[in-house]
Amino acid sequence: MGIQAVYISVKDEVVEKLQQLSSKDLLNELEEIQEKTNRHIDIGKIWDGLHFILTGVSSSEPIEDNELSEFIVGTYVILEDEFIGFSSKEDVKRILNKINELNFDHFKKDFNPTLLAEQNIYPNIWTEEDKGILFAELKTSFEGLKTFYQKSIDLNIIVTIY
Repeated sequence: MGIQAVYISVKDEVVEKLQQLSSKDLLNELEEIQEKTNRHIDIGKIWDGLHFILTGVSSSEPIEDNELSEFIVGTYVILEDEFIGFSSKEDVKRILNKINELNFDHFKKDFNPTLLAEQNIYPNIWTEEDKGILFAELKTSFEGLKTFYQKSIDLNIIVTIY
């Protein structure tokens, strides 16, 4: 197994509850929420590559007040050690406005898997031989996450990377 990114849309009261929990209880609660709702998306292991394509840096270096970075890692940290964050419904709208300005195909001309490998972008899959497949996977994840944000426009989004 590896590190996966899961996004869950929730109401205000859920975020408030989550912020009050211990780390163990928080992880259990998030798993339970994910099992009970269809308001989530799992983009698998491609999240760090997607962050790098959008921002030029790894998600381990999130960019404050940058909608493209926040699209992947969220706006606020709930639990740093486990990488759990969230974006408020106001942030979701702001982030989505920026994301809607993008045409992901624009990134294709500069897509360089060797650079991602050199920068140690997770996961260790970035090869020139698979360039087309990798870009297609990044685009699919981007479009899926964008659609998820659009469906969640009036909710908060919890970001869990585990």
